[in-house]
Formats: sequence, C-alpha cells, structure tokens
Amino acid sequence: MKIATDTATLVIYDLDQLRHRMEDDSEWWSTEESVLQEINHGNAMFIRLEEDGLYDININPSPPDDFEYDDLIVANIKNSSGQFFIGPAEAVTAEGEEPEEGKYGHFFEASPGDYELIIKAEEHSLSIWIDTIEKFEVNKFQEIPSLEEWEEYSVDDAEYTQEILESIGEHLEELGYELDEDLDNQGVVYCHPEFGYLLIEGLEGGIRFATTVDYDAGTDLKLISYDEWHTKLLEVLDRFNANATVARAYDNPEGQAVVLDSWRPAIYEEDEFEIYLDLWHDDVVNKLESAQAEVFIPKQTH
Repeated sequence: MKIATDTATLVIYDLDQLRHRMEDDSEWWSTEESVLQEINHGNAMFIRLEEDGLYDININPSPPDDFEYDDLIVANIKNSSGQFFIGPAEAVTAEGEEPEEGKYGHFFEASPGDYELIIKAEEHSLSIWIDTIEKFEVNKFQEIPSLEEWEEYSVDDAEYTQEILESIGEHLEELGYELDEDLDNQGVVYCHPEFGYLLIEGLEGGIRFATTVDYDAGTDLKLISYDEWHTKLLEVLDRFNANATVARAYDNPEGQAVVLDSWRPAIYEEDEFEIYLDLWHDDVVNKLESAQAEVFIPKQTH
C-alpha cells in the first residue's frame, strides 16, 4: 500500500482509541505533549519521517525469531475495533471527523487486542511488523519517534510526478478543460472556456499551477498616466494576495502580464483536489475581479 503526507508524519491507530479527540481542533496532534500522551498510552503511534511525499508501506505478521532490533522503532498499541488505520498524520481524528479509506490512507484488519509494532525504514519504504502481546505495557517515549536515516532519494521522482500530472489532467478534462497542444511550455497547458489557460508542471517535489492575465489598461490610460495605472495595478495585486485562498499574484512587466500561481505537494486525491480547484477558480476569477473593482471602479457617493 502507499501513503502520502505533506506534514512528514505517519500515524497508525484504531479509531476507537482516539474518539476522545473528536472535538479537538485539527492541530491538536502538532504539539509534542499531546502526541506523546497518546503514544505512551498506546492509543496511537505517530512517526516523524524525513520529508513529505509518497511512501510504500509493507505490513507484516510477527517478525522471525532471529530478527535484529537495531535501529528500529518498537512500541505497544491497543486495538478494540478489529481495524487499524495507517495514513498521513494530518488525517487523524479531529473536528468531528475521522479518516476514511482513500488512495493514500488505508485500513487493515487486526483482531481486537494489544499489539507490538516494529517499524523499519529503507528509502521511502516502511516495513511494519504487528505482533500480538499478552499484556499491554505503557510506552516510555520522551520524544516523538523519528525515522530519518534514509538513503539518498529524490522526492520529486520524475516518474511519480508524471503519474500525478496525468491524474490531475484527467480530472481537469472531466471538468471541461481541454489539452492545448499548440502552446510550447515546459509543463502541460489546458484551456477552459470560463477559466482560461492553466499550466501544470512538476516543481520542487510538488505541482505548480499557473495562469496569466495580460495587461488591459483600456480606457483607464485615457484618464490617468501609465505610472499611475501601474501603481494601481500593484495595489490590486496587494489586495488580491491579502484575500486569496490558494493562489498568489505578481507582476511580470517583461511579459506585460500578471502571473497567478500556486504550489501544492505532488499528491492527488479526487475529493481533496476538487476542493482545491474550486478555491483556485474562486481566486483567479472572483477575487481578482473583486480586487480590480475596489481599486479601479470609482465608488458612488450620494
């Protein structure tokens, strides 16, 4: 199985054991004190990873008798539901929600009882052995367990990034975007009748989304000088950046255009991406137009 995280942290737990966290805010697990409390009581196992990205997870039964425990994480954990969840820590129980089965978060069966977890890392691959124990004993971690001894590995592996780009492209085409093969770009360009051009490309282990809006001073230059107009344009960008949700905007004088872009981890989950795209569209259409209106359209006075 595979998981992906953009907080460089993995969690393993039985959902029953963290029901008391249902009403906590989504950041409760970001404090070491809270995490250590749950780990040491056997309610959940959080593991810090070296970096964000995609990880292969191998779940194994009890380890062989000659198993060497050097450089491994070993902990006890409780289970009463008959299932464990394993996935990114950001999916953990909080704000009235619990994780669901998805492309990068998974459930696996385990008889109710107490278990010993043995965790080993190699590159972006984790091997986890789960063995039953007769009696639960509290864990005694003083800090959150960490698996940070990796062989050299590039998180923005070209093959993986291409796979994510293809998934995103298929999603865009379902929403009415069309691949524009006439434009010569380093990334892939799509065009939508309402939202215009959208460039997607791999960048620094993630995916960059970008579009441009050509300068259109129009009748404004008949009323004010270019310098005054450009000052107002920069004010538009300031207002936009203060209110936008996922996009940022900056001036590109050489290209005589405004650039809007956004970076996100190289992860694709259909429902999550749908939300992200709605926010992107709202930014590059509604919030940009709103910022322009606030600066360029005179207010009516009575």
